[in-house]
Amino acid sequence: MAEVIGELLDEFCQQVTNEWVHKENSPIYRSLAIISEEIGSEHLSLAYVAERVGMSPSRYSMLFPQEMNRNFKDYVSSLRINLAKQLLRTTDLQISAVAARVGYQNAYSFARFFKLNVGCAPNEYRKQLGGAVLEKREPFS
Repeated sequence: MAEVIGELLDEFCQQVTNEWVHKENSPIYRSLAIISEEIGSEHLSLAYVAERVGMSPSRYSMLFPQEMNRNFKDYVSSLRINLAKQLLRTTDLQISAVAARVGYQNAYSFARFFKLNVGCAPNEYRKQLGGAVLEKREPFS
């Protein structure tokens, strides 16, 4: 009985290992690093990332939600919001500088995007934190 359980555990471990190796080699998994590197760039787009991983935009657009459980636009928006919130919490950068760091050249567009996703404007978000910078460091220089 113990031998059968051991064989089943070995088989399960091998399947899990194969899945992780497959994911690490998948274009979608590789694209996550590209997205992270380019998150502050205004040229970050599905077509740009698809080209960088050697896929057509339509194929990439179809595969991304299958592996990530959300579409490309929602994933990038989530990263940008989280980065913006971190910058607002940890730096005293002006809103326009935060906007530029997360890929928005227009501070007004960024403020609308932020309010739509967070529920308040970036300056209001910072005020809710007491206006104080919680950590004196620039994490994304």
